[in-house]
Amino acid sequence: MKYIIFTLISVLAASAHAKKIGQAGCGLGNQLIGAEPGVMQIVAATSNGICTNQTSGITSGTSNCLDSAIDVALVDFVEENQVALKNDMSRGQGETVSTMSNMLSCANEKVAGEALKQSFEQITSQQTPEAMAQSIRQTLSQTPLAGCAG
Repeated sequence: MKYIIFTLISVLAASAHAKKIGQAGCGLGNQLIGAEPGVMQIVAATSNGICTNQTSGITSGTSNCLDSAIDVALVDFVEENQVALKNDMSRGQGETVSTMSNMLSCANEKVAGEALKQSFEQITSQQTPEAMAQSIRQTLSQTPLAGCAG
């Protein structure tokens, strides 16, 4: 249960740490202006406010709202739960694998767990939580039967 609570907090806080989006957040302003710092973030925020598309982007996962938040949340999750995650991935099941499967909207948790188990050595050989999270995403994206988002 503590993993699920952490995941929810991470996803909510992720927009503040996202690397692909600027301070204005996701939405039309981000797509038009990007992450260019300074005054341009005011323009991006104004565009987001006028178009009122940020909420729908967050809900639907469009306008750069989902990928950045999920990527940051996944890195945070891997960093905070590295020992338990490695143990669970080595078995292909467990609370951290289940939570991570939910984070990534995997349709088949068992298949996702088995894919992580098969790629355990490659995933855990990564030196940083960012690289490990990227390896996890790559493994799951190459496992279509897991049905994970992104």
